[in-house]
Amino acid sequence: MGRRRARCACGDRRGQAGRRVRVRRRHRRERASRARFGGGRGRDGRLSGGTAPRWRLHRARAADARGRGRVGRTHRACVPLRAGAARVPVRPGVVNALLLVGIGGFIGSVARHQLGLVVLQFGAPSRFPWATFAVNVLGCLVVGLLAGVVARSDALGAEARLFLFTGVLGGFTTYSTFGLEAVQLMRRGDWGVAMAYVVASIVLGLAAVWLGLRLVSAWPR
Repeated sequence: MGRRRARCACGDRRGQAGRRVRVRRRHRRERASRARFGGGRGRDGRLSGGTAPRWRLHRARAADARGRGRVGRTHRACVPLRAGAARVPVRPGVVNALLLVGIGGFIGSVARHQLGLVVLQFGAPSRFPWATFAVNVLGCLVVGLLAGVVARSDALGAEARLFLFTGVLGGFTTYSTFGLEAVQLMRRGDWGVAMAYVVASIVLGLAAVWLGLRLVSAWPR
């Protein structure tokens, strides 16, 4: 004898086949549809108006089975039996938001890497981390400009702000590298360079944000 298939809470037994089983399922769906929505199967054999979609009938039968105390494993389309097993519905914009943030972060990270290489190539050798300093200050200036544009008008939509602020600028600026380089300077005994790096990054970063906001507000409409 074959292994008995698990029964779903809606009463459907997986693995069964055959015309009689399909007919019984169809009749159950039609009776439930007529009871809840009206309509049914007309003389021509076609479903008339008012018949509920199959997924809705499936969920209604699962909810009715839970009310009668039946325990079983639910299908993907059924309502879960336990509160802990409830599936979180995926919102329509979640995938688009993840793509926007991912693409923006890729662009910002690559731009930060290239700018750091340019600073190291043309700058004089120094213990001061000029590459990270330039990236963070420039990022603060850009975020001030964009924030001023958003505050002044609705030129940037929600998706554009997500792409630019969270994606591009989030990947372009780096606070973690700033903290690591400051601690490494302190551990090597370069306390003067470390303090200058920390103070200059914070003060000039805030000044760059303020400058970006002021530039946008002073621009004629």
